[in-house]
Amino acid sequence: MPVKRPTVSLSPSLPRSPSASTPRTSTPKAADASRPRAPGQSPFVAKDELADLTKQYTTALRNSRPDQTGTPKDFKAFLKEKGLRLDAKDEGQVKMLLASQNRPAQYLQDVKGRRQDAIEARRKPVIDATAAQTSPPAQIANPNAIKEISDAEIAQLPNRALQDFARLGYGNAAQFLAKSPTAVSRLDETSKAGVRVAEGFSSGRSMTSRPLGSSQVTVYMNPTLKSGTHQEAAGTFLFEMNNAHRWDRFEALNTDAKKKVGTAPEFAQKKMEVEVEGMLHTGKAGRELVMGNHAGLADLKGWYVPDYLDYNKKTGELPKDLSPADKKTALGNLRSDIARERLDVRHGNTSHREVYENQFKTAR
Repeated sequence: MPVKRPTVSLSPSLPRSPSASTPRTSTPKAADASRPRAPGQSPFVAKDELADLTKQYTTALRNSRPDQTGTPKDFKAFLKEKGLRLDAKDEGQVKMLLASQNRPAQYLQDVKGRRQDAIEARRKPVIDATAAQTSPPAQIANPNAIKEISDAEIAQLPNRALQDFARLGYGNAAQFLAKSPTAVSRLDETSKAGVRVAEGFSSGRSMTSRPLGSSQVTVYMNPTLKSGTHQEAAGTFLFEMNNAHRWDRFEALNTDAKKKVGTAPEFAQKKMEVEVEGMLHTGKAGRELVMGNHAGLADLKGWYVPDYLDYNKKTGELPKDLSPADKKTALGNLRSDIARERLDVRHGNTSHREVYENQFKTAR
């Protein structure tokens, strides 16, 4: 007997409701249901959310710049950052929403107009004719600037070297030097020796030299010193005059260099020792201008005052029972030590040692 099978209902099963944990980003539409989304593709933004999203977008723009307006292209980029995309058929609605939410065109023109007015106002400041006109504040003169002096004042300077220095335009610098007995004594000597003063420089610095074919030593003052202080110019002048005072010793060293007597390091050391004597003499004059009745020297280092004070202290510490010959040797050793230290002091991209050793090697 055949077995009777039960009848099975073939009614379609109901679709499974979305999980509670899955966010719903759009309202189901018949068109969307018939258009499947490619795997990994962002969902379309719901049409009823466009107004709120365009408002968020334009508000963010205005917060960054008040006159900035939104565009459909940038709005799509805004949506992309949120993991959404705009349906092509909703682009018309987005354009209308942006047009209503952007700042009015007149506002933009007003903003630009105010900006342009502000720029023009800065370029052409308005002068109030009724306001009290005040004269510009007077510039305070630099008390240490280089100043010329009259012919009568030049004539009162104690020697020809200072007078020549003043005639170059360093009037108050010459008057400043005249306050130091040590400086005046040295300049008396160079005046009698016929040392001349002129404008000039070598490698950007003042210098002392004997011009070719001349028997007179000349101190050349760099004209740029006139933009500095009278104290700086006075110190440079005295230092170069000290070199001029010892010019015969420099000449003897140069002759040895041409004959290649000794070595380049020995030449550099000996030449530096001669310069150190002038440096210490300048420091001694500077000490008088600092400590004496004419105090007022500001550039102590430029005048080698600290170097002189240190040297003077060491000379005072020498044994009191030294014979004149031994004392002379001891003082020479102190100056040699100073020279050895200063040989390697950098001046820009070089040093005294490099310059002097090169002079020895190239002397002909």
